[in-house]
Amino acid sequence: MIKHLATLLVLGALCGVADVAKGAADYGDLAQNPTKIAAAMKDLSAEGAQAFATALLKAANTLPVAEEVKNGLLAQIAYQLIAGSKNNESKKDMLVTVFTQADPQSLPGISDVISVGLRVGQEKNENNITKAEFLEIAKYVITRVEKKTSADAATGTKADANALIRITMTIATFQRVEGTGLNEGKGLTPAEKSSLVGSLVSKDIQTVVGNVVAAAVLKNYKPMCLANGIDAKGNPTVSLTKANTTTVPKKPLGFVGTTPQVGGKEQTVVADDFPRQEGTHEVVDAPPPFLFSTPLSPATTYEGQKIK
Repeated sequence: MIKHLATLLVLGALCGVADVAKGAADYGDLAQNPTKIAAAMKDLSAEGAQAFATALLKAANTLPVAEEVKNGLLAQIAYQLIAGSKNNESKKDMLVTVFTQADPQSLPGISDVISVGLRVGQEKNENNITKAEFLEIAKYVITRVEKKTSADAATGTKADANALIRITMTIATFQRVEGTGLNEGKGLTPAEKSSLVGSLVSKDIQTVVGNVVAAAVLKNYKPMCLANGIDAKGNPTVSLTKANTTTVPKKPLGFVGTTPQVGGKEQTVVADDFPRQEGTHEVVDAPPPFLFSTPLSPATTYEGQKIK
């Protein structure tokens, strides 16, 4: 009964994107079974995919299920939206959409999944891009997350109330990424990590993020949440907790129809389902890399409440 209700309510929230997702599977089913998302996106234009993703995330944010279940689903939805994007540019834009539209409380689980999926190098479980290309992707995403969450006097857009969390978690995700292509598997250097913070336009945001991002990388989110905003009692207005996983999984999954270059040879990657978790953020198996290749080219109001 609860699953049925959730399906109906998500359908209502997503009716506005029916025109950009004709032929897609049942939207309620997509929100609760994220492995079907990539297939539903395959015929969408770049603009249609962004509209589809925004509406799907908005609906998933308000699913009437336990918080742990919802956050686990959102992590998988985020992965599948990026995996289902057609090229490097679309993947970068989808990363921006994920970090600006997903429920802030789901960002720890999302970060865990994405940071593994973005491994850099030429091994089978890595994206075949250089460190310089990875940094370009990171800075592209970071600067656009900053812009989309900032106030815009020209349009009258107000700043996102959780902009600091969104920006910090975006940077923390890229700082967590490892792979054989990053300084012989040691990850980014301190200077390279600092350059990601330095890509922010606002000097004030740079300063605050610079003070809290190192803790966020280590999954200590309290400093970031306190800096984001406190209530009258001095408590964070938004509190995040670690995802329910003790280690980042190492075994990747493949993408359908991709043939990345590994070690100079073309290799077909076998696809598999991304594991679904009940009642937890925990990711038992890691996602496949997002397969970037050279050259690089919201609110919590329940969306189904108005359904009669």
